[in-house]
Amino acid sequence: MKLEQVGVQLYTLRSLTETDMLGTLRQLAEIGYRGVELAGFGNSTAGEIRATLDELGMRAIAAHIRIDRLEQEADAVLDELQTLGCEYAVVPWIGEGERSSLEAVRSLAARLNRIGQQFQASGIHLAYHNHQFEFAPLDNTTMWHTLVAETDPALVDFELDLYWVVVGGYDPVELLQQYGERITLAHLKDRSHGPDGTFAPVGTGSLPFPAIIAAAQQTRWFIVEQDTSDAPLDDVRTSFRNVQQLVTAV
Repeated sequence: MKLEQVGVQLYTLRSLTETDMLGTLRQLAEIGYRGVELAGFGNSTAGEIRATLDELGMRAIAAHIRIDRLEQEADAVLDELQTLGCEYAVVPWIGEGERSSLEAVRSLAARLNRIGQQFQASGIHLAYHNHQFEFAPLDNTTMWHTLVAETDPALVDFELDLYWVVVGGYDPVELLQQYGERITLAHLKDRSHGPDGTFAPVGTGSLPFPAIIAAAQQTRWFIVEQDTSDAPLDDVRTSFRNVQQLVTAV
C-alpha cells in the first residue's frame, strides 16, 4: 500500500458536506488525503466538486450509488461519474427483499453483471460493497460466496468493508488472500475494543491492519470510513495519521 492509494469515504463527513462540501474537501486536502469516495454531493454539484478536486490535486475514486439508480438512471449516473472522473461505481447496500433467498442473490448477481457490462462500455468499473449480512448462512453457503461465484470477474469487483467482515464472523485477511483479485477496493474501518465493538478511527481499535495490508496486495484503493462519529474531521485526521504509520511500516 502507498499513501497515494488512500482515500476517504465522504459519508463519514456527511454532517459537514451537507452544508459545505467544497470547504470539507479543502480540509481533507490539508490533512493529506488525495482521494475521496462520494455518497451524494452534499450541497454541491458534480461539476463544482470536480473543479475543486482538480484545484486541490485530489481525485474522486468512486461513488456509492443505489442499484435502482444504476439500472433506471444509467445515463444520468454515467454523466455524473464521468464529470467527477470516478473510476468506480459502487453498489453500497441491498434491501432485504433482494437477498432473502439463494435465488434472489443469484438474480442480484445477474443484475450486477448486466450493470457492469453497461458501465464498462463507458469506462466505469462496477463494485459491490458488503455489510455483515453477506456472511450469514444461506442454503449451505453465504451471499458473499454466491456473489463472488456468480458475477463475472471481468465485470464486477468488490469493495471489502473490513469492519463488517469481522462483525459477520469472517477474517478479512483470509478473504483477501482467497479473493484478492476481486477485491480492488477496501474500506479501512476499525472496530473498538470491548464487547460493543463500535466504529473507531483506523489504528485505534481491534482490527489487525498490518496483516490486512500485507494480504491486500491486489487492492488498488484503501478508503477510510467511519459510519458514525461525534467529531468526524478529527477522526479522519487520526485515521490518516495512523495509515501513514502503516505505510511506513510495510
